[in-house]
Amino acid sequence: MRKWLWLLLGLAASALFAQDASLRLGIYENPPMTFIQKGAPAGFIVDIIGDFARRQRIQLKYVRAPFYELFAKMQRGEVDIIAPIAFNEERSRFLRYNSESILIDWSNVIVHEGESVTLLSDLDGKVIGVVKSDYYAKLFARDLQLQNISCNFREYDAFIDVLNAVNAKKIDAGFIGRFSLSYILKTHQEISGIKVMPGSFYHESLFFGIHPQKADVVPLLDAYLREARRDKKSTLNQAYERWFGQTYFQKRLVFLSKNYLWILLAVAAIIAVFIFFNLLLRSQVKRSVYEVNRQKSYFENLFKNIPVGIIILDANNRVADMNQEFASLFGYTLAEIKDRELDSLISTEETLEQALGLSRQAASGERVYADGKRKNKSGQVLDFHIIAAPIVMGSKVLGIIGIYLDISERKRMQEEIIKAKNIESVGVLAGGIAHDFNNMLTGIMGNISVARKMSTDRQIGSILEKAEKAALKASGLTQQLLTFSKGGFPVKKVSYLPDLVKDALDLVLSGSNVRATVVISDKIPPCEIDVTQISQVIHNLLINAREAMPDGGSIDISIRNHHQGKSDEFIKKGHYVSLVVADHGQGIAEEDLPRIFAPYFTTKQTGSGLGLAIAYSIVTKHHGYIKAVSTIGQGATFTVFLPATQKSVASHHRTPAAQAGPGRILLMDDEEIVREVFVDMLRGSLYRVDVAASSGEALEKFQGALQAGDAYDLLFLDLTGPGDIGGIKTLEKVLAIDPKTIAVAISGYSISEVGTNPARFHFKDFLSKPFHTDDLLQMIARNLKKRY
Repeated sequence: MRKWLWLLLGLAASALFAQDASLRLGIYENPPMTFIQKGAPAGFIVDIIGDFARRQRIQLKYVRAPFYELFAKMQRGEVDIIAPIAFNEERSRFLRYNSESILIDWSNVIVHEGESVTLLSDLDGKVIGVVKSDYYAKLFARDLQLQNISCNFREYDAFIDVLNAVNAKKIDAGFIGRFSLSYILKTHQEISGIKVMPGSFYHESLFFGIHPQKADVVPLLDAYLREARRDKKSTLNQAYERWFGQTYFQKRLVFLSKNYLWILLAVAAIIAVFIFFNLLLRSQVKRSVYEVNRQKSYFENLFKNIPVGIIILDANNRVADMNQEFASLFGYTLAEIKDRELDSLISTEETLEQALGLSRQAASGERVYADGKRKNKSGQVLDFHIIAAPIVMGSKVLGIIGIYLDISERKRMQEEIIKAKNIESVGVLAGGIAHDFNNMLTGIMGNISVARKMSTDRQIGSILEKAEKAALKASGLTQQLLTFSKGGFPVKKVSYLPDLVKDALDLVLSGSNVRATVVISDKIPPCEIDVTQISQVIHNLLINAREAMPDGGSIDISIRNHHQGKSDEFIKKGHYVSLVVADHGQGIAEEDLPRIFAPYFTTKQTGSGLGLAIAYSIVTKHHGYIKAVSTIGQGATFTVFLPATQKSVASHHRTPAAQAGPGRILLMDDEEIVREVFVDMLRGSLYRVDVAASSGEALEKFQGALQAGDAYDLLFLDLTGPGDIGGIKTLEKVLAIDPKTIAVAISGYSISEVGTNPARFHFKDFLSKPFHTDDLLQMIARNLKKRY
C-alpha cells in the first residue's frame, strides 16, 4: 500500500513539474543548517532537501545570499524555498509553510565569560547583537521592552559575526540559536571566551518556507518528513546525527524503557537522601534552638548576677531593665525606677552635666568611658567608673546600656598611696636636715656637757644646764623630722601599749576640761615598738582629740586584740593590738578626710599640720596601719593597729657610768665638730682617742696600729658620709683584717635595722646622736668588757 502511495505521489509530482521540475533553495550562513563549505553548499537542510529532490526527481539549485535578502528574492520569484525558518504572520503573507516542523530549536543570550550577567535586568543599557530578520530576536526585544529593559540592538548578517563580536567585546551580548552556537563553538576553536546567560531560553519550531507558486510541494515535503522520521536509517536521521551529534529517536523514551529500574532506584535514593537530610536538618534545628535557649539563659544569668551594675535605657534615656548588682549599689528596685529618667535620679548637682553629656554621646552611637560620683537612694555618694554604649540594630540606636563599676575603695587606696608618697617626699628632705642638725647638736650638747664638768662656778653651771635643756628640746624636734625620713627607723623593744597610753593621758589631759574613758580588753599582748615614737603617736592623737572639743567633753579610748584574717593593701594578715581614740567634736568634713594625714595640712587656726602626718609615718614604719572615720557633727575616730608579739617585756637596769679600764679608741666621722667634741668628752679619761674623717683614713690608721702592735680596742664608725662607703662597708673591711675587732655604730640618721639589731651588721652596739658624756662613757665601758 505504501509503495502505491509513493507511486501516486510520484506521478502527481511528475505532472506538476512537467513544465519546470526544479527547486531553488536559498542558502545563507547558518551552520550547521545551511552554509558554504569548501565552495559548495552544506548543512543539515542541504542534506534533507537534496534527498527529497532526488526522490522526487527534482532539479535542485542553490541561491546564496544573506538571510534577510532571501525573503526579498522570494518575493521577486528568485527563490522557491528557504529553510529553516520560524513561523510568523508577516512572512505568511508572501510564502507558504509546511505543517511538519523540521526540528525544534531555541535561542540563547550569550555574553563574554568575564561579564557578570545573570538576569535580564543586567542587560539594561547593553548592546546586543542579532541576525537581521531573525523573528525570535524581535520577540526577544519585545519581551525586554515589556519588562522596561532598554537595550541597543546591532544587526549582523550571520551568527558567526555575532559570536566574533561578543568574543572581541565589541558588543555586550548576542542572541543565537542553540544549534548554531554549538556548531560554531565546535568548529571555531579560536572563539573561547563565550558563555550562555543562565535561564535565557527562547523556544522555537522551524519549518520550510515555500514560494506560493511552489505550494504544491508542501504536501510532498510533509509526507517525506513523516516517513523519514519513522525510518532510523533515513537520510533525515543520519543528517541529524551527523550535524547535531544525536539521532532523532534519542528523544524518544528508549532510554527510559531500558533503564527504568535504575531510574527508579535513583529516584528512591534521591528521596531517601532528601528524607535523611530533612531529619538531619530537623536535628540541627533542634540543637540550634537548644543552643540559642542555652546561650540566652547564660546571658540572662550573666546579666543578672555579674558583680557590676548594669542598666538598660530606652531611646528616651528612660530605665527599661537593670540587674541585681545595680539594685544593690543604688538601692532601687526595677519597679521604682522603670520608665524614669536615670541621669537626674542618681546624679549629684556637680555631676549632672557630665551624666547628660555621656548619655548624649552614647545616643549618637559612641561608646564612652568616665569616672564620676553618683548617689544612691539613701543619698550616699559613691565613686564609679562608668561605661555607656549604644544598643544598635541596623543603623538605628534603640537605647543605651550603662555599666557602673564601684571604685570607691580603689579611690581610697589611691589616696592612701598618694598620701604615703607625699610623706615620703617630705621625709627625704627631713632626713637630710635631721642628719646635719644632729651632728651640730652633738657638738653643742657635747661641748655643754664638757663645760659643765669643767666649771666650778654654780652660776655658770646653771646657765649651762639651761642651755643643755634647750638643746634637748631641739633634739626632740630632730626626732620628729626623722620620723618622716627613710632614716627614722624605729629602735624597737618589747613594751606594753596600755602603759604608754596611761602615761600619755597624765601628760596631755592634766589640767584640761576633757576627760577620758579607757576600756582595755583582757590579755592584751605586748608589742615590739620604738617607745619614744609610739608615745609620740599617742600624744598626737590625744592632743588632736582634746583640741577637737574646746568646750570640754569625753575621749573614748579602747585597747583590744585584733586578728586580721586576710591581707589587704594596707594591713597584713596576723595578730595586732588596736588602739581606738574617739572624740565627740565637730568631726571632719568629707572632702578633708582623705588629706588629714598629709604633711602640713590642718583645719585649725593654730597648728603645724605635722601631728597626724608624724603618727601615720611612725605607724607605717612599725608595719601597722592607722585610719580615720568621721561624720560632721558626730566627732572623729582614729584607730591604730600595731603588730603584737609573743616576746616578754624586759626589765630595765641602769648601767653605771664607770670606766672599764684603759683602752685605745678610734672614731670615724665626717663632721669635724663631732670629732672634736668626742675627743673633748674623753679628755682626762683612761682612754686614748684617735679620729678619722673618712673610711680610707680609718682603715689606714687601723692597719698601722695593728702592724705596730698597738691595736685599737674599740671602733666608733659613723654609718653615713658624703661620697664615702660608710660605717657598714668599713667594718666589713676591718673584720677581714681582724675578725676580733669590736665596733659600735654611730649615727644621727638611723638607716635600716642597725639601730635595732646592730649584731646583724656585725656591730656590738649602737650610739645615737646627739649623746651626753655619760652616755658615751657607759657605752665604752659596756663594750670594752667584751674585749677583756
